[in-house]
Amino acid sequence: MENASKALLIAAGVLIGVLILSMAVYLAHVLGEYAAETQSKIDENSVAQFNARFLQYAGLTQLTIQDVITVKNYALENNKEDVNYNPSLDTYRAGVNNDYIDVYFAETKILAHNQSALILGKNDEDLLKSEMLEINSGKEYNRFTCEVEVNAQTGRVNKIYFYGT
Repeated sequence: MENASKALLIAAGVLIGVLILSMAVYLAHVLGEYAAETQSKIDENSVAQFNARFLQYAGLTQLTIQDVITVKNYALENNKEDVNYNPSLDTYRAGVNNDYIDVYFAETKILAHNQSALILGKNDEDLLKSEMLEINSGKEYNRFTCEVEVNAQTGRVNKIYFYGT
């Protein structure tokens, strides 16, 4: 009888141990899902905040050259933070799923870095105006329309287009 009593106590102890381990595994799983969901929301908010500085110009039709320079400089700031960005060439070097931003005028890429302005001895606005004149065969614009393209993989803005109006 004494052995049966001990066996029941051992079985109860094992059962309680299994229950405690099961609860620990369940809690670890639930907390892991919560952490992943929270991180996902943080990432979404980060992308939304990043995109907001560019999307505020999307679809506008009366932008000035200063607005174009502002957007170009936002792109430059972002590109300089990218480890694989080469500012002397204004290009992204070999990579997949990058966050590099291209800025275009009339479907032609415009310079997104300021070093070219220093080399040519011009300020940012003069350089951009002369570049746009060259792209547009001498036609000068006072107002611009902006279109923004978002990368399907990252959800971040990766191309910005300006058209003269």
